[in-house]
Formats: sequence, structure tokens, C-alpha cells
Amino acid sequence: MPGNLIAYRGEVLSQGVDFLDVFHQAVPLESRIETAMKDAPDDEARDAWSRAWRGQLCLDRGDIAAGLDDLRTATALAPNRFPPDMFPEALVHALEMAPEMAEELWPELLRRDPSPDLADRGLRLAVDGLLAVGKVSEAWTACSHLINRAAAAPVEAAHHDLVPDGRDQHLLLREAQWIESRVKSIADRGTATDRANIQEFAEKELDRLNGFRSSPTEWAERLHSFMAWFSGQPVARVARQRRIEALDAESVSGGGDDEALRSLAVR
Repeated sequence: MPGNLIAYRGEVLSQGVDFLDVFHQAVPLESRIETAMKDAPDDEARDAWSRAWRGQLCLDRGDIAAGLDDLRTATALAPNRFPPDMFPEALVHALEMAPEMAEELWPELLRRDPSPDLADRGLRLAVDGLLAVGKVSEAWTACSHLINRAAAAPVEAAHHDLVPDGRDQHLLLREAQWIESRVKSIADRGTATDRANIQEFAEKELDRLNGFRSSPTEWAERLHSFMAWFSGQPVARVARQRRIEALDAESVSGGGDDEALRSLAVR
């Protein structure tokens, strides 16, 4: 909601019921940046302010490399002055706008310790960007990091939210379906080495899931996610059999009420 608007000295003030926000007008802002950088070249605080705004203007205009360089410098000069996610958000924007830069940007994004949602979004953009420019092996590297993040999430907080498909702006997918489609695309387009790397990764993850055998319910749920991610891979058949074992074990244990056992029987 824009609220009530008034323009004043190169800024637009927006007042709503519970907020007051300010937006800089681009041309006056550019003049302020130029003046600040020329009049006080040794003032680190003013330099950080100037570079942060100049970087954002560059990003808005599509000059991704220059914008990121300015924002890197600004956050290095005054790390406590800016919101923690300012630069990670800029990196995610860059991943969306410049897929050819994905290989170098997504590791930097993870190093910046972004919020979980921002990290996952950036990795999805990196996978699609690398596939778009034909870097299939590099796409698998980014995708494997995304799978590791999903595998590390608690079962009760498993990634079931809908995420943008990336190839169709009108389509949303479960994250497990998104991962499944990209793993399949990488396997189809990659080399024999790429397919072997996927298989090796999946086998190690399946072995790791054996550590949850003591809790048949959690074991079954994690195997369910695994089967979604690697549905097109031979190892998924092994996971399917283990999931049947997990559901059988839970049924035999008699845990839960009759309705829960009936649900397990149907599954």
C-alpha cells in the first residue's frame, strides 16, 4: 500500500496507518552521491552510504557487476550500518538477472550466511541459471547443496512450501518436485560422470538415512522425501523397499491411535 504520498527535497515520503517510509528519487539521489564522494573521499561512513546507494541504482539499471562491487565495498566499510540481508538480497537479485554469473555468485551467497529462505531461493536460481548456460556439472554442485539443506531440515519443518518453478512464471511446485525435476534434467543433459556423481551422492544419502531406523515414522518420512528427489534414479527403488519396511515396523509397534494405523495401512 503506498499510503499518503508527498515529495520533499528529492525524496517521496509515504505514510500509512502503521508505517512511515521514504523513497529516494533517482536523479537527486545521484547528485547527492556524486557530491558526497567528491567532497569527502576519506570519510568512510559517507563513502559506505554513497556506495550502497550507487550499487542499488546500478542493480536496478542492470549493471550487475558494478552494483555488486559497490555493495561489497559498502558492507566492508560499515558492516553494522546496513541490514544483514541487504547484500545477500542483492546477490539473489543478481542470480535472477545474470545467470551467466551464477557459478561465482551462489558460493558467495552461502558465505554471507543469509536467511534460510534466501539461501534456498538463491540456490534454485543458481541451478536454473547454470542449466540455462549449459554448465550441467556446475548445476549439479549447486543442486547437491540445496538437497543437503533440505535433508538437514527437521521432519516437522520439511520443505513442503510451494516455490516458483523458475521455467514458468505461472507455476508453483512443492520443493521436492522442484528438486526432482532438476535432478532429472541434470541426469538427462549431463555426461556419464555427472550421472555417476548423482548416483554416488544418492547412495550416500540413503545410507545416512539408516541412522533414523530407531524412529520408523521419521525414517519413513525422510525416505519419502528421498524418493521424490531421486525418483528417476535406480536407487529410488531401494528407498521404496526400505520405506515399506519402515511403515511395516511402525504398524507392528502399535504406536498411535487406530486412525493413524489405518492411514499407514493405506499408504
